[in-house]
Amino acid sequence: MAQAWKTPPVKGDTLLVELLGNWNTDTAYYIGRRTGVEIYDSKTGNRLGTVTPPEPDMHPCAMTEGLSKGGLGAIGWVKGNQTASTASCDQVSLIDTRKGGAVRWTTQVAGVPVDGKAVTDESAALAFVEGDVLAVMTPNTVVALRPDKKVAWTWVSPRAGLHVRNTAMTARGDRITVMMGVETQGTADWTWSVSTLDAAKGRQMDATAVPMTPPKDGFVRLVGNGAPAALLLPDGLAANPPPPELVTFGRDGGVARRIPLATTVGPVLLHPMELANRTTRFDIAFDADATTAYVIAGETTSLTVPASVVAYDLATGTQMWSKPVGTATVPRFLGTGKDAVYVLGGKAVSDMSIQSYAAKDGTPAKIGTVTAPDIAFPVSSLVVDYRKGNLVMVETGVSPFYGAIAFRASGG
Repeated sequence: MAQAWKTPPVKGDTLLVELLGNWNTDTAYYIGRRTGVEIYDSKTGNRLGTVTPPEPDMHPCAMTEGLSKGGLGAIGWVKGNQTASTASCDQVSLIDTRKGGAVRWTTQVAGVPVDGKAVTDESAALAFVEGDVLAVMTPNTVVALRPDKKVAWTWVSPRAGLHVRNTAMTARGDRITVMMGVETQGTADWTWSVSTLDAAKGRQMDATAVPMTPPKDGFVRLVGNGAPAALLLPDGLAANPPPPELVTFGRDGGVARRIPLATTVGPVLLHPMELANRTTRFDIAFDADATTAYVIAGETTSLTVPASVVAYDLATGTQMWSKPVGTATVPRFLGTGKDAVYVLGGKAVSDMSIQSYAAKDGTPAKIGTVTAPDIAFPVSSLVVDYRKGNLVMVETGVSPFYGAIAFRASGG
C-alpha cells in the first residue's frame, strides 16, 4: 500500500477542531469536527463538500461512531454559539451516505425536565442498534428513533436530577450500555455506574446500575461499540499504578468478568484518543462475537524489546497468547475477522507492516507493507480506520501539516 492522498492541515480553535467522528464508505470519507463534517473522495482525496446543517447557524456536536448496515449516519447539532454555557446539542439529523451525505430528517431530542426545564448539554452520544434504529443519549434519557423519525421508546434514568448525568453510551446488537455520573453536591467528586438497556424496548436490564470504582485519581471509560465493556484506568502519573481493568457486562446488565490487563510481555498500551464530545477511543479490539479481546503491550521505542499483541479469553479472563509485532514499532489494530486479528506495525518515518494473527494461537502471517508517508506522523495518537483495502489515519486535533492521510493498495 502506498500513500494516496492527504487532507489540508487542521487549523483554528483547539476546542472546535477536535475530531467528532469519521465515516468510511465505498466512495467517500467523512471527517467531522465542531467546525463541520467534510466529505472527501475515497480514491482521490478531493473535497466533495460538507454535510449541510439543517440551519445556517448550526454546528456539529456529536456523530455516530460508524454507519448503520444501511449506510446511515447521524449528527447532533448545536444552534448558535458552541462554547456558550447555554449550548445545547439537542438537534439530531439522520444522514444518508448513499445519497452523498443528504440530511433525511432533523428532530429535537432533549432530556426530561428538571425543575421545569428540559435538561440539555453541549454534547450528546449517538449510536445505531438493530434495524437502523438510532439511540440518542441526553443528560438524563436515551431516546430511540426509527428510520422514519418516530420515537420507538424513551428510557429515563431512574436517578434523573440536577446532579446525575448520563456521560457516555455505546451500543452493540440489541444491547445499549449507558454510563452515569453522580456529583456529590458542594464538591467536585463524582461516582460512576453503568446500566444496560434492551435496545428493542428500552427496558433496563439490571435492577440497579452497576457501580464503577476506578483506582485512586483514575478514570472510568466505556470502550466503544465493539463490546459491552468498560475500562477502569489508573492515574497516568501515579507511581507503580495498577494495570487497567477491563469490565465486561452480560446480557442481564450484571458484571460478566473483571479482567486485570496485566500481561506477561509488559504494560498494556491502550493509546487513548480523546474526541471532541468527551468520548475516548482506545486501541483494544474484539472479535465479532465479543468472546476475545486483543490489546497491545510492551515497548514501542526499544530497539531490543518488541511490542506485542496479547489475546484474552473474555469467558475466563485469562491471557490466551502473546506474539511480538516488532521493535521500535507502534502496533495499531486494523480490525478482526472470524479467525484472525489484523495489526499495523506502525512507524513514524519508515515502511510499516500489516500482519494477521490467528485467533486460536496467535500464529502470525505477513499480509503486506504500507510505504512510509511523505511526512513523519504520531502513529499512537491517530484514529486508524481500515476498510476494504483502504487505510486512513486521522488527526484528532490541530495539525499543521495534514488532517488525514490515506493509503491504498496498488491499482485500488
